[in-house]
Amino acid sequence: MAEERLKASAALSKLRAARAATLAAEDELERSVIDARHVNAGWARIAAELGVHQPNATRKYKPLIDTRKWEPRNKWDGVEDKATPALVVVRHAKAGLDKARENELQAVADARTADARWHEIAEIFDMEVSNAMVKFKRLLVEERVVRVRTNRDQEPAEA
Repeated sequence: MAEERLKASAALSKLRAARAATLAAEDELERSVIDARHVNAGWARIAAELGVHQPNATRKYKPLIDTRKWEPRNKWDGVEDKATPALVVVRHAKAGLDKARENELQAVADARTADARWHEIAEIFDMEVSNAMVKFKRLLVEERVVRVRTNRDQEPAEA
């Protein structure tokens, strides 16, 4: 039992690290979009790099610009067309976020394989247990393994 909880604890630690990486990737994507807007890249071009429709990109990221959540970074001083490299950064940030989300989902699967409980996973994501289950359970295949008992599995005979 202690060994099983140790495995679950290790898997949950990996999940925490994956979650932190995903949050950092989300921040980087937000900053990249703000940087792109700062150099006058259009919403349609930003949306194309994100793989979403323009109104969705505007709805999600414009409030971040309006509230000045991040200050724009001046990365492309001396470059005539600043929008093109800014859009490349958006594309790379989006790819990084996609990869981080894949790693996070794999970490959830690994945690469940190690018998981590849903409430432990939900705590890492700062969500209710039911919401964590709705978010992840449909993306996972959980199988119950039933096998034939071997001689080593036999209970000790009474003397």
